[in-house]
Amino acid sequence: MRSLSKLLLINFTLLILFLLLIGDTTEANAQQLRDTFRRVKQAVVIVRTQEKTVAPLLRQGLTSSDGLASGVLISDDGKVLTAAHVVQAVDKVFVEFADGYLVTARVISSAPKSRLASMSAAAWEFFQTDAAINGGNSGSPMFNWKGEVIGIVSNILSRSGGFEGIGFAATS
Repeated sequence: MRSLSKLLLINFTLLILFLLLIGDTTEANAQQLRDTFRRVKQAVVIVRTQEKTVAPLLRQGLTSSDGLASGVLISDDGKVLTAAHVVQAVDKVFVEFADGYLVTARVISSAPKSRLASMSAAAWEFFQTDAAINGGNSGSPMFNWKGEVIGIVSNILSRSGGFEGIGFAATS
């Protein structure tokens, strides 16, 4: 994590130096650059990938290699843009937000000609319920006192496999 932070800091520092070198270096421009950075820094995400490949020696079977890149958050519902080659042949994709929150992502589209890929970063949030959850309840809505849907019945953690145990609903 530290090496990633250092890498991002170095890249951002180089970008700032480049912008300062090509533009006027007045105090007003420096302040404008700081303000712009503060506004957009939450939109920059880390894209982590995992790819399974055949090991160099046949007896080793499959090996996993991790990839690292960046992307930009383009919507409030978790849509992310990155370079197409980042996600082209990977098995798993994760997005890490500025606050360190890591979620699984899925590639929506990848257009190698435009060199862009879009992803959806899904946050699997659950809440615990004491309502009995039986077979056939999965997918049912859970309502609050105002009649608003607050979750969808998802699963139950049970020793016997029956309705007794801890029930969970995915937040809506």
